[in-house]
Amino acid sequence: MYETLLKFSSLQVFRMAEAVKVIVRCRPMNEREKGLKCKDVVDIDGRMARCSITNPDDRSAPPKTFTFDGAYDTASSTEQIYADIGFPLVEVFDATAVSFLSTKPG
Repeated sequence: MYETLLKFSSLQVFRMAEAVKVIVRCRPMNEREKGLKCKDVVDIDGRMARCSITNPDDRSAPPKTFTFDGAYDTASSTEQIYADIGFPLVEVFDATAVSFLSTKPG
């Protein structure tokens, strides 16, 4: 079996031999969170597809870092993510894209 690599954008490389890819997107704070003066504890490195989470109670502690197949920050639009990820899967490969949306923290 051979492995085909497809580059859909400058950040995303998909291996056709693999079936599941995990992409993370950090949403911006909502008005309630801003009103409560919540601290931003998530840092996204889209080029390295990493998400780092800082302990809000101990900013001197090292962040917990997780690596994904792709990562998008708060400035990323739904349209950008669909163009990078969804369109090639659904329109080109006739695949199924599943999305999980967390509507509230916790």
